Amino acid sequence: MLLAPDIAHIKQSNPKATADEVNQAYLDILLELKKLAKQHNWPDYAIYSIDEPFCHQRHALVNRLYPIEKQSGHKIYTTIGANDLLEPACSLVDFKCMNNVYYSDMPTKAATEQLRKKVLDSGADFWWYGTGCYSRNGVMEDCNIIMNRFMLGLFHWRSYATGAWCWTFCRPVASQFNDFDGTDFWTKKDQ
Repeated sequence: MLLAPDIAHIKQSNPKATADEVNQAYLDILLELKKLAKQHNWPDYAIYSIDEPFCHQRHALVNRLYPIEKQSGHKIYTTIGANDLLEPACSLVDFKCMNNVYYSDMPTKAATEQLRKKVLDSGADFWWYGTGCYSRNGVMEDCNIIMNRFMLGLFHWRSYATGAWCWTFCRPVASQFNDFDGTDFWTKKDQ
């Protein structure tokens, strides 16, 4: 189970709060969450506070939130790319869900094994995500049907991944029961 707290709401509730006060409020929330989980015997879960944290100038937020999340005793899940494994804060992440594992990035079993080894060597479980054909402003986001079938089939099998996460999967064209009902190779999957 993934929980995604939003620290921005803490700041919005008290715009005059200092960074230290917001950090303390976030820590208090996480500690209370930990208490509730134990009290109600929740299954294992991880905190998913930042999507693709090592891009789009999110480094400051990563360096601020991840230590607080670790201090509270939580496991951290995030979506990352292969180059992000070099980021110092990435060492705090327990579940590294690799994005953009398209065929062009992982064309051989050796390339897949190399990525998996990097993740496992960093002390994390090997997860990946990226399935789900759709377009955004005319740009194919998670590639196409063939790439999605590759990721859900051969790549998943040969990667020996601990898990896979579908970003957006159910994007049928005609039949709501068929994710692959497009008429050609590059059919956009938007509803």
